[in-house]
Amino acid sequence: KDDQTVLLDLQFAMKSVTSSLQLFQIFVGVVGAIALCLAFFLLMVSTTQNIKENVWEYGCLRAIGLNSRQGLRVFMYEQYIVIICSLILGTLVGLVLAAICTAQFFLFLEFPFRLEFLAELLYAMFALALLTTFFAVYLPVQRVNKERIATTIKGISNS
Repeated sequence: KDDQTVLLDLQFAMKSVTSSLQLFQIFVGVVGAIALCLAFFLLMVSTTQNIKENVWEYGCLRAIGLNSRQGLRVFMYEQYIVIICSLILGTLVGLVLAAICTAQFFLFLEFPFRLEFLAELLYAMFALALLTTFFAVYLPVQRVNKERIATTIKGISNS
């Protein structure tokens, strides 16, 4: 009952910490959605550019007997392997970093460690990456398949 006495309201403190954690989760969700949109467009542009750069090789493969469906499959397999490996490595590295940051955050708050994983965002990212890869490969290869093989090898494009 003097100046040295400190009174803490545990319920109020827990309520304020819980509300700040909820705000932090909303922030993480918004940042994740923005990253999802950026990754979508980056994947679309880089995959399309990769196919445009490999048009001469594709023309040579077509000249030695690869038909258009087989060529499409070759590009699909290549891109899907790259995307799936990137998804796995990115998820593992991100999970480790998130665990470290969360452990540090809860250490400062003196709470027990608890990592909440936003699986819905991960699944949405995986689905969008796989869907984007399909369209990013299918559309440019279909455009190249409509051209003559000699035109493709020379690098002359009608589009």
